[in-house]
Amino acid sequence: MPSDDNLDNDDQKAVLVKVSNMSSLKALSLIKQRLTEQQYEVFKETCFGHFVYLQDLKFAGQIFHALLLQYVRSTDKAMYFKIGQKECRFSMLEFALITGLKCHKEHDLLVHEKDNADNICDVFMGGNHEFTQKQLQKTFSTAQSNDDTLMVKFAMLYFLESVLLGKEPKNKIDDLHIRLSDNFKEFNNYPWGRLSFEATMLSLKNTVQGEAKELVY
Repeated sequence: MPSDDNLDNDDQKAVLVKVSNMSSLKALSLIKQRLTEQQYEVFKETCFGHFVYLQDLKFAGQIFHALLLQYVRSTDKAMYFKIGQKECRFSMLEFALITGLKCHKEHDLLVHEKDNADNICDVFMGGNHEFTQKQLQKTFSTAQSNDDTLMVKFAMLYFLESVLLGKEPKNKIDDLHIRLSDNFKEFNNYPWGRLSFEATMLSLKNTVQGEAKELVY
């Protein structure tokens, strides 16, 4: 651990960065609006279900920026910040404890297997298997289906892309994520927390190391 003198020196290095939040924090409200009561109960039991119990979820940009000003150092697996006179770690362990998401290592996937003949692309996207974040959000905002499983799958994909990964509207949705959405079990077992953590760490490190002028979260 670095000495207090080193911490003070690092504390004087201002991180000149604009903090931007690409996650749609209203996604949970839209999911509740689009799903039937029965579908919403199913969604609560998915890998993202515990997020529905969060109240008034808001992005605190000022607090986030203040934390970046306390950056000390980083390793391949963690970042360290000076809070008070202590050096605090942010790693996948802390991320998993905070989010409740699965962060285990990736494994062989049966992404070619589907639960049934229908898939979300055919039912909701008009057969289009290549679509952007903006197209996904627009389509989900009016989506409805009597097939509870299909509707919940679509809601899970929407939550993943709109909240956990928070991409630019013009960015295309990863083909693996689309294919996984057609296998309810595999989608729920996938370590989405690891994917979200790695994306967060990359953005943070690029910012504090001066490789980027804007932090997108």
